[in-house]
Amino acid sequence: YVGLHRSSMFDSNYLGSGKLIVKAINKYGKNNFIVNVLEECYDKDSLNERERHWIKQLNSRNGAVGYNISEGGDGGDIFHRLPIEQQDGIRKKCGQSYSKIPEHTRKEIAIKMVNTRRKHGSYVVSEQTRKKLSIAHKGKKLPQNVIQKILKSRQGYKHSEKTIEKIRQSNLGKIVTSETRTKISVAQKGKRVGKDNPFYGKHHSEETKAYLRYLCENGLCGNKGKKFTEEHKKKLSESHKKLPSKRYITNGIICKRVLDSEVPFYLEQGYRIGRILKH
Repeated sequence: YVGLHRSSMFDSNYLGSGKLIVKAINKYGKNNFIVNVLEECYDKDSLNERERHWIKQLNSRNGAVGYNISEGGDGGDIFHRLPIEQQDGIRKKCGQSYSKIPEHTRKEIAIKMVNTRRKHGSYVVSEQTRKKLSIAHKGKKLPQNVIQKILKSRQGYKHSEKTIEKIRQSNLGKIVTSETRTKISVAQKGKRVGKDNPFYGKHHSEETKAYLRYLCENGLCGNKGKKFTEEHKKKLSESHKKLPSKRYITNGIICKRVLDSEVPFYLEQGYRIGRILKH
């Protein structure tokens, strides 16, 4: 059996993951197999090419000689070479089987798969694969029932301190572009309102209120006491220039801020420009 293996170090216990080789190991036992390194490669393309070469050279696709199924260079992926109709049939069948597995068993399988990938150095997704996944998922929306299942599975989950630190370090120095900010703003509009707001119906505890009060009284909350750099001030100034101009208006009882274009309408309703109220 010939198989490529991506890892930072050689693991003599890893004998391959091909369908036939796994069956043979289970049948004859690990002790009856040995691992030899045929060649070392330093990039994915050469690794795939050399796997194809050695499979052909050793004739390991011949059932009487070896355990390889595919010609190599694809991680043993013969599924995507099948007709689309056959792929859909297999997916449907697998989905039906998977739905019968208890929830706790699914989690155990997922954890085992992640640990195996980490052990063999194949857990990290390459940049090329990430781009492919991004293109494949663009424009697709998950059904509401799937979203609810995901949310339910994440309830009560908390990142460990180590993971939080990793996330923090990976985000240091990153600058969110104005285009990304606009996308986030548009995507979030109308969401987290009313009952959809995570804090809906909840209240701060007396302890939290006291802590917040302490912060404000000692100038530790918000931007109080902070000094903006000249660059930051310039950015704020430029961003405010792009916003529509507004004015304060009052009728002596109510005071509000409206767009300049709306001022004439309110003046006709008895309002005047300013924000002085009658006491």
